[in-house]
Amino acid sequence: MLVPLVSIISTACLGCCSFMVYALATKPDVRVVKSRGPAFEDVGPLETRKLINLNKEKYQFFPEIQALRKEIGSYKS
Repeated sequence: MLVPLVSIISTACLGCCSFMVYALATKPDVRVVKSRGPAFEDVGPLETRKLINLNKEKYQFFPEIQALRKEIGSYKS
């Protein structure tokens, strides 16, 4: 009666640990060290990092926004 309970709990723990390792190894937005800043800052505007992308539109640069960013400067120190 105790063996099925132990086997089910150990299988669930093994699955949880394997998913954590998988997420750390393959997902760019999962980080252990949080001192590098948000993960979305590492992704370029034209780069897709999704497995399935339902919205096929590409990002379009707006010259007004780019000029404003150059005028204001970077918010990072």
